[in-house]
Amino acid sequence: MQEKTRFFEVVTEASENDESLYEVEGIFFRPLEVSAEEKSELLKKVSEWELIDSYEYCDEDLAYDDKTEGKGERVITDELLASFIVGSFISNQVRGGYLFKDGQFAGMIIETENVSSYGMSVNKSNGLGLLLTDGRKLGKTDYHYFHSGTESSESRSSEYTLRHK
Repeated sequence: MQEKTRFFEVVTEASENDESLYEVEGIFFRPLEVSAEEKSELLKKVSEWELIDSYEYCDEDLAYDDKTEGKGERVITDELLASFIVGSFISNQVRGGYLFKDGQFAGMIIETENVSSYGMSVNKSNGLGLLLTDGRKLGKTDYHYFHSGTESSESRSSEYTLRHK
């Protein structure tokens, strides 16, 4: 299977007919095809930054009145980052990419999916977000999961940020 790119470039002049463009709150970008040497150089620029997942969870067993909850922080490594151009979401992976403007690292693109389920009823929604090196967050930069059944419920949430090392 061919790896989908995780490298994208900001486009200053966008054409409505360009199907390769993505957009988040007025910032347009498209896939950037890179050679192995270019990929290595771009990853060096990215390595000065960390994608942080600040998460919370709560699991309840309603039958036994048992509740487990917690929160924490993890760094999303390059190995856990899958291109948002791929198919379904995979556990422990974050779908996203690296955004460049004029050859310089400009931020991260993430795609997150919200899921709410009540028994057999499931609602899903997803969206793109940008975490820019100037500190701005645009679009959808968080994740929520909630499931409630007859005897149990569980919830997960994450807020993503970009941090300079």
